[in-house]
Amino acid sequence: MDRIVLDTDVSSLSLKHRLPSPVLTRLVGKQPCVTFVTLRELAQWAELRQWGRRNRDALGNWLGGVIILPYNEDVAWTWGRISAAAIQRGRARPANDTWIAACTLTYGTGDAIGCVYIYPPSGDGPGGTEGERHAVVRSWVRADRAALDPVLYHVVLAWLERDWPFHSIEYAPRA
Repeated sequence: MDRIVLDTDVSSLSLKHRLPSPVLTRLVGKQPCVTFVTLRELAQWAELRQWGRRNRDALGNWLGGVIILPYNEDVAWTWGRISAAAIQRGRARPANDTWIAACTLTYGTGDAIGCVYIYPPSGDGPGGTEGERHAVVRSWVRADRAALDPVLYHVVLAWLERDWPFHSIEYAPRA
């Protein structure tokens, strides 16, 4: 079974049974994985919100169905390479996103060439305030695959425009 790494946002929606159907469809037949970063963020969330036994049991049951990708020395070195390369290109990435990418590259079974982040809006409604559906998209590819960056951009943008119900998409254009 193919593995797929879920970030904290997708994990949270999955735990609450609120994944949008297009996302849910893409997860069918895949083995979900989370990184130690996501586990840490979910644990922090439970503590800050003072979860009771029912919610903690639900989290434990949900975690029982995923593979947790741990921290180790290989992950740390991969994080260092990714982080340094991003800084050298003038495109520093958030630390937690970089840790998730490092785990994905370290534990991946295929040839991971980059990553795409689709950030949901921070409004109250589904996809924003008052029904607005806006997405902020970021992506990167490994330096040795830089020629694929514009290809990735065009494929992801076309996919989002075709298959997702966003009213607007913020995604820095590529050549």
